[in-house]
Amino acid sequence: SVASAASWGGGLTHDLDSANFSFVDTNPALAGSGWYCIDTRWHALIVNSSRLTVTAATFKSCMGLGPVINCTVTSTASGFPWTVTGITTTNIQIHNINLTLTYENTPGNPSTCSLPGHWTATGTLATSGRTHWDTASHQFIFVNTTGLRVNTPATTGDPVTVDGTLRDTTQTLTLS
Repeated sequence: SVASAASWGGGLTHDLDSANFSFVDTNPALAGSGWYCIDTRWHALIVNSSRLTVTAATFKSCMGLGPVINCTVTSTASGFPWTVTGITTTNIQIHNINLTLTYENTPGNPSTCSLPGHWTATGTLATSGRTHWDTASHQFIFVNTTGLRVNTPATTGDPVTVDGTLRDTTQTLTLS
């Protein structure tokens, strides 16, 4: 038999949100630096049964992790659309992710951010079995998902892992 890709359904427009999205640089020299956001929102459209596109993404209330824990992080998404393909329900790929990050001192602490400056994170999240769709809760689940690379003032091209969930707010998005 011939295997086929999973199929998107449940209406054309979907808003996805998260209260626990994090990105961690895996370079041992940076000791788990990265950022987490407690208000992440993606707007997605079903283009056809095999493709979902993300047309907008916001990351708010973001803070640094590891040695940059005292940094406020502004994360700006660009390069839309990002393409989401469901190879299977347990193998989701998200292509063309492009983020610009600004690490700066937390308000009221003028010298606490140990690595201020502009970072970029780009790539495709495509770790088989680590990025999947949960049918019961209508959400993407990311567990140490790889594929993004980050450029910081100190390093170039470090791999980054992504953890968290993105929940369909209307609970109508399906992948079968």
